[in-house]
Amino acid sequence: MKLMSLATVSRGVLVATATLALGQGPAQAAEADDIRALLDLWETTYATASTAEDLRSFYHADAVYWGTLHPDPLVGWTAIGGFLQDQLASYSQRSVEFGHPTIVVITPDLAVAIGTSSLSVTVAGGERIDAEPRYTMTFLRTAKGWEIVEQHSSVILPAAAP
Repeated sequence: MKLMSLATVSRGVLVATATLALGQGPAQAAEADDIRALLDLWETTYATASTAEDLRSFYHADAVYWGTLHPDPLVGWTAIGGFLQDQLASYSQRSVEFGHPTIVVITPDLAVAIGTSSLSVTVAGGERIDAEPRYTMTFLRTAKGWEIVEQHSSVILPAAAP
């Protein structure tokens, strides 16, 4: 299966955002429930994972991840897995909660989750860091089920003083 280009996925996110006001029918609601369940499982797995391999099944082999700390996107499981392994090794405790995402089913095989998350990690020395980044996650249904093909997160900066 050939994966869509990042530009195609990005256009899909724009289409999804533009169609939010149109609502979704019963079939899309069931698929949105599947995505919500996958987000819940990702949260649990991230908090308890020993290695990045524990998270591998969530990602398409050619997935793209673009985070706050990266000047360029990470492309493919090898790059994403390395990033996740560094996180698992660096944070003795981790939790993420996706809260109440907006999930838009674009087609029966393509969906996007958009929202803010609550992230909490404990670094060496016991310092706890809390953040509430915004995120998008694009999911593609494959023969394996729903897989993440694009994940983005960015820190929300405080508003400038008037």
